[in-house]
Amino acid sequence: MSTWKKTFKQAKHKLGKLLLGGMCSGCKCCIHKHACGKQQEERETSLDQLKAGETGTIVHMSIDSHHSLKRMYERGLKPGASITLLKSSSLNGPLLLSINGRMVAIRPDEASLFTINTSH
Repeated sequence: MSTWKKTFKQAKHKLGKLLLGGMCSGCKCCIHKHACGKQQEERETSLDQLKAGETGTIVHMSIDSHHSLKRMYERGLKPGASITLLKSSSLNGPLLLSINGRMVAIRPDEASLFTINTSH
């Protein structure tokens, strides 16, 4: 690989991590190292599959309607947003989320439209 291609790939990797809150968009790797040397493994799941207390970053939205997309953006649900599932209700009740420090409730069918990158 030429030096230029290698430099470009590294820059794309770093930019992806900055823009998406730590998720690498420039390559297919799933393990990143912290400054302390500790490795962090990442996985992707849908928002409705998170457990209470889990934190992640939105990486993809499967929303077709412009109106629904606008409503989600207004709530802070957009790619790169950091979310924590605070509480999930039983019997298909709403999910209570903390999105960048703001509390929002959404329905489970809406939550299934979001792909989340979690670290463990």
